Amino acid sequence: MMIPTIPTPQELLDKGFLPNQIVIVTPIIDDMLKFCLKEKLKNRLEILSLSGSEKLSQNEIVSATICILKLANNIPVSQFDIRKILHFLDIPLKYCQNILEKFETTHKLINFEFNIEEYTKKYENLLAVIENISQNNNYLSAQIYKIYENLVDISKYSSDEITKFNFFIKEINDFEHVFENSIPKEKIIEQVENSIISENPNHSNTILLHYQITT
Repeated sequence: MMIPTIPTPQELLDKGFLPNQIVIVTPIIDDMLKFCLKEKLKNRLEILSLSGSEKLSQNEIVSATICILKLANNIPVSQFDIRKILHFLDIPLKYCQNILEKFETTHKLINFEFNIEEYTKKYENLLAVIENISQNNNYLSAQIYKIYENLVDISKYSSDEITKFNFFIKEINDFEHVFENSIPKEKIIEQVENSIISENPNHSNTILLHYQITT
């Protein structure tokens, strides 16, 4: 698999791309891969390896948004995913037993009224957003905006958490821009869900070699 892809960075450089605009995503980073790259690039450029340790989906906003996207696009989710959404909405799980038990058998969120009006409003808002998204076959980026606009309490999160959520949106936008409608929403969500967070290098003479877990 490696040899056919090796010429690509050189081709991009020949077309005028800067080294720090090139990212090579690979499930394995080893000495052989680095050696082959340096040989093909004639050792003219530095190769920076970033393996990262944090999945993008470890961010609470991203994780809950992905679960809501799955629900709205008829992609299977687990009861654990529903728990994540309810926690994200600050609805205590001790009041959600009926919702969770029904979901386990029907795989759908039921209508439910809590004894506390605040929780009922939050839950009804969630159901309304899911219904709205499911009825409109919009791009994922538009769906995420709908979730953000109606369900995300930005005051709860740090600037770092918001930055990671913005990176998540950028990843989705990049997929849509490159592949348009040629890849199912389910595949885009799967790829972004497994993305590893890492910062781009500032070195102008560096190509980034980026490790990503694939499933």
